[in-house]
Order: sequence, then C-alpha cells, then structure tokens
Amino acid sequence: MSWRRCGTHRSIRPRCGGVPDERGRGDREAVARGLGGTPALELYLVYNELAKQLERRGLTASRSLVGNYITSLEMAGVSITLLELDDELTALWDAPVHTPALRWGV
Repeated sequence: MSWRRCGTHRSIRPRCGGVPDERGRGDREAVARGLGGTPALELYLVYNELAKQLERRGLTASRSLVGNYITSLEMAGVSITLLELDDELTALWDAPVHTPALRWGV
C-alpha cells in the first residue's frame, strides 16, 4: 500500500485499487493496527478514512479494532485488515478474550 498526500492529512489510497466494491454482502470487521511507532491519533485517522471508503461502497464495519497490537519495536506504519464475517467468525470474534494484548467479555 502506498500513501498519498490528500489535503492536510494522509489518506489511505492503495495502488491496488483500495477497498473491494462488494455491496450488501454481510458484515465486515475492520482492524487498523499500528506497528508500534504510529500515534493513536494517526491510527484513528486511517480508520476514519477506511470507514469513509467502505461507506461509499455501501459497506459497513460491524466490528472494529484500532490500536497498537502485536507491534514491531516502534516501527512506523499501519496494517489494515478487512474481513468479511459469517456467523462462525462473528461468534469467534465476540467470544471472551483474556490475553496480555486483548481483553473483553470476561
């Protein structure tokens, strides 16, 4: 993925064509994960742009996670994961988690 300047902030516009154009095909999970050296504010800016691109395509992210998870020694950058959820994946995502990096539902 490459970054291009857009106005006063960076915007996600991958050379590979961006977010898939699949309208109305189930829920999505969106993860904007920092690699350790990217401030939370920038991660939320990236996620906001991702949400806008999804909305333009008639898609929504019913689950999301934004933050520095599984970092790489203060490396700058963002990893974006977009997953189409089915019932099984949704149940797994919503299950209680108790690890050093993530905790919810416990």
